[in-house]
Amino acid sequence: MPPHGAGRPGTVARPAAATPGRADAVGAGGLRRGTRVQHPTLGQGVVMDIEGSGPTGRITVYFERFGKRKLVAQFAKLEPT
Repeated sequence: MPPHGAGRPGTVARPAAATPGRADAVGAGGLRRGTRVQHPTLGQGVVMDIEGSGPTGRITVYFERFGKRKLVAQFAKLEPT
């Protein structure tokens, strides 16, 4: 079966828009899931999830020494490594 809207005159099948919080979402500073980051106090970690966007978005990071932490983007002080 063709995608919804395909084959009808005047319609175009479009891919679904990215949803905030999805695996492919880009957070503050261009971070995305799987990005290795450095925090001044917590050390090295990997971005596990991004919820929301902008300065109030939440970034979940798994730090090697301190485990999983959820940080507010505007205060996170994360640098990609």
